[in-house]
Amino acid sequence: MQKPAYLAILVCLTLLYSVSGESQAQTDAVSNEAEKRNQPSDQNGDFRWVSDKLFTYLRAGPGTNYRLLGSITAGTKVQLLQTNSEDGFAEIIDDRQRTGWIELKFVSPSQSAKEQLEDVAASLTQQNTKVTNLQAELSANALNLESLNTQKNKFNRQVTRQLEEIARLNETIEKRGRSNSIEWFTRGAILGVVALLIGYILGLFGRKRKSSGRLI
Repeated sequence: MQKPAYLAILVCLTLLYSVSGESQAQTDAVSNEAEKRNQPSDQNGDFRWVSDKLFTYLRAGPGTNYRLLGSITAGTKVQLLQTNSEDGFAEIIDDRQRTGWIELKFVSPSQSAKEQLEDVAASLTQQNTKVTNLQAELSANALNLESLNTQKNKFNRQVTRQLEEIARLNETIEKRGRSNSIEWFTRGAILGVVALLIGYILGLFGRKRKSSGRLI
């Protein structure tokens, strides 16, 4: 009695396994057929982003009964190929170059808040870098300006000394000119006096000679 019972159980298990295998094969056939039918025909679709949900499932067709291909993290940039408004699904290509369908409500035309925040943070970092570079450039310009001012002050001092030297030389020349004028004037006066004395003496000799000739 026990042996026929075991045989009956084995037959039942075999039948159940066959039925489940056929059902799984039919399901896979439908999924593969849908997957082939839903392959993207246009690679130039618009870009979209997965909205702020933790993740969403990527399926082989536009429905929850299609085979799962994986999941997509929120904020992922995807390429929209087509939409199925009736079933509420959209066909996309994700950042891993996988083609599949996700629920249309999770497809957003704008970046997620997380990605926007990352972009803002990156932009802020770039701005801070620019500000730092500008500050370094301003510091370098300030040092150059200080060096130029130092050179300018040094040049001004040199010019001032040169002008003072020129003024002193001009004053010396003027003094020498006045001294030479006085000297020439004095010499001329002496020569004039000497000439007058000589003329006076010659005049005296001439009068004496006339007086001596009259007496003879």
